[in-house]
Amino acid sequence: MSVDRTSQEYHLTPEGWIIGSYSYYGKVQGETVVRPKDAVETWSLESEQSSVYSDDVYWWKLVWYDSSISEEDRKRLRIKFPELSHNFPG
Repeated sequence: MSVDRTSQEYHLTPEGWIIGSYSYYGKVQGETVVRPKDAVETWSLESEQSSVYSDDVYWWKLVWYDSSISEEDRKRLRIKFPELSHNFPG
């Protein structure tokens, strides 16, 4: 079992990135942030520390996208707002 596991959501909208909910071991900490109605993607920055002696490991996970918007258009939007996108896989 890990000693630490967190996730932070980020929602991509036509106006840029909106910070979403933060979770610790899958339980939202603080207020739940509802996905904006105009969101096109939701990404989660996951982290885990497997032991007190190990470093945190981070990875990005696409958790939701608006299927009515093409992958090409979503990619263009990520390029327009690169603050987080440069860290994503692929």
